[in-house]
Amino acid sequence: MRRLANTIWHTLKEPRVITLIMVLVYVLILANGIFVLLHHTSWFALMYALFSVVGCAAAIPSAWRGLRWLEGPAVVLSGAGVLGNVLMDMYATAMMTSPHLLVSAFVLLMFTRVLRIWPEYYTSDSGKIAPKDLAKARSEVYRQLLQDELNNR
Repeated sequence: MRRLANTIWHTLKEPRVITLIMVLVYVLILANGIFVLLHHTSWFALMYALFSVVGCAAAIPSAWRGLRWLEGPAVVLSGAGVLGNVLMDMYATAMMTSPHLLVSAFVLLMFTRVLRIWPEYYTSDSGKIAPKDLAKARSEVYRQLLQDELNNR
């Protein structure tokens, strides 16, 4: 049993603890979306729940394996679903309650995840240079040119 847990642990993308937490968050959102799909009849609630389910179904494996190019759009889709359901609930109850504030904060947390992984969309795996790597390469070239210029004087 321990060997199986160790094998599963090593399939997670580094940093493993953060990846595991994000996967668990996506699983909880997925479970909530499935619950809403099964128990609500409102067309809008079903649409937003479908956003959450589809987004989390893509976010779980992409976070697990580190596919940042897929995780970002998946988080946006699932976050839109969660936010849509919160706004619908606020409209139905005509008030903002503590759970609404907590879920709104959670949605903002999800979007910070998107912003955090956004620069990693273009990596050497996709054949494109990441912006941070491009800036690093440019600064190296400029430094070398400056060094050559100073040596020639």
